Amino acid sequence: MRRRVGLLIFFIVVWLLLFVQHVRIQHQDHGWLLNVYESNLDVKGFAADQWVRALRLGSNCQALQVPREQTHDPLLQAIYGYSPPDSSSARVLWLGVLNGWSVAELEFDLLSPAVIVLKQDGQGWHIPLTGIWSGHTHPWRASPLIRHFLSTRNPDVPHQLLHCWQARHPIWTQY
Repeated sequence: MRRRVGLLIFFIVVWLLLFVQHVRIQHQDHGWLLNVYESNLDVKGFAADQWVRALRLGSNCQALQVPREQTHDPLLQAIYGYSPPDSSSARVLWLGVLNGWSVAELEFDLLSPAVIVLKQDGQGWHIPLTGIWSGHTHPWRASPLIRHFLSTRNPDVPHQLLHCWQARHPIWTQY
């Protein structure tokens, strides 16, 4: 009996030593990462993604999404006119509209992919200065980071609209 307990304690100690040697928690720009064998994992982002997926099951995201062939011309004109000529090559990967707000994921010929917020007012659609995310997110999971960035800078955007958006561009989905 003592031998079994001794072996069990030995294996637990060895496992803990291996764990401590190969797993670290480190702080970077946007929060904490789990570092396993020199690979950074965004555990909080993974949990946030799973939470949003669960919320999405109870909502009707299909009703918010605008099919590509039905993309609203006024929305596209606001996007194309934001920073011409480079913005005129925008291709819509996802577009959702709700209560005078829109979220779009775009790719361009020369610019980095972007997720933008658009607001409709009496003069049409426009992009708020705080409504653009563009560029890499590595090592962070893209969808939670971009949702958080856009929602904190544009608090009036309906959360349901942001929750229905999920990163599609390969620059963001590879991690």
